[in-house]
Amino acid sequence: MLHLLGGYQMFSQQIFTFADRCSAAMFPDSAFVNRFYAVRVPGVAASYQLNLQRVCFRTAYVASTTGLALLFPYFNEVLGVLGALIFWPLVIYLPVEMYCVQRGITRGRADGSRSRASAPCASSSAPSRSSAPWKASSGRGSASGLVLLDLPHGRC
Repeated sequence: MLHLLGGYQMFSQQIFTFADRCSAAMFPDSAFVNRFYAVRVPGVAASYQLNLQRVCFRTAYVASTTGLALLFPYFNEVLGVLGALIFWPLVIYLPVEMYCVQRGITRGRADGSRSRASAPCASSSAPSRSSAPWKASSGRGSASGLVLLDLPHGRC
C-alpha cells in the first residue's frame, strides 16, 4: 500500500490544480476560495499559507477516493491492470522509439527493402509486436488476482 502513496500524490496534483483554477475563476470575489491565511508552525521561522478551499476540497477528495477503494472489490488488482495499460508507452514503446531516433535507424529504405539494423523500427507496429509477450504477461499477472482469487467458501 505504501508504494501507491507517491503515485497517488503525483497524479492527484493535476486534479487539485484544476480544481483550484476552476474555483478561482468561478468565484473571483470569494474569500473562501482566494484568501490565504498565515498559520505559524511552532519551531519553524516561516509561516504556512493556508487556503480553506484547498483544505476542504483535498480532504473531501482523499476521503471519497479512500471510501471508493474500501467499497470497490479487488481495487488493487484493477489498479495493476490500469497501471500496465497506462505505463506501457513509457516503459516499452518510447525507449524503442528513442533508440531508433538516436541511432538514426529509419523505418525502411527508399526501395522498399529493409536493412537488418532497421528491423526493430521497421514499422510503427513493430514495438507492439515485439513487446506483445511482455504486455500479455503483465496483463495476465494483474488480471490473475481478479480471476484466480481464492475466497473461502460462504463469503462474498
